[in-house]
Order: sequence, then C-alpha cells, then structure tokens
Amino acid sequence: ETLVRAPWPHNLRQLDAVIQRIMIEAAASASSELSLVHCPRDVMLAIGVAASSRQMPTLEVVRERMKELKSVGKTAASLGISRWTVNRYLRDDPHANT
Repeated sequence: ETLVRAPWPHNLRQLDAVIQRIMIEAAASASSELSLVHCPRDVMLAIGVAASSRQMPTLEVVRERMKELKSVGKTAASLGISRWTVNRYLRDDPHANT
C-alpha cells in the first residue's frame, strides 16, 4: 500500500531501485515479512508517513545489543534492521571511542 501511494516522479527506474533496496533491507534483517521498517525514508516522507512510525531502535538499544552479541549481522537481525543501519548507528555514536 505504501508503494502504491508514493509518487514516482522518475518512473520505473526509481520504483525498481526502491524495491531492490527494500528487498536488501528485509534480507539483511532476516525478516520474513516486508514492513515500513524496510521502506526508504524518502518514500515514507513523500507519502506523509512519519519517520517515527518506522519504530527504529534508539542508539542506546543498538549499542547495548552490539555489546551483547558482538556481531553487526546478529545485532541487525535481532533488531529487524539492516547491517548498514547498525553500522551507521555505530559510526555516528559519540561514545564509540570512549
């Protein structure tokens, strides 16, 4: 439904790129169901869905899970997010080097 409601100003190429990204995000999160968590932020903003509805984990949650599991892949799968997202959280963590 989200993809149907989104505007596609760049037509099929943009839609194809978004679908590929959603599939990669879903595969990386070991999820058996596609949801708004896998939808790119720009698509969600274009249709007026608040980013908060994505239910993304906080930096603190990612940091604690990473400390516990000691693996980016396992952390991503346990939180239902991609490895890329975990790496972005950790890269942007102001306490990473303390």
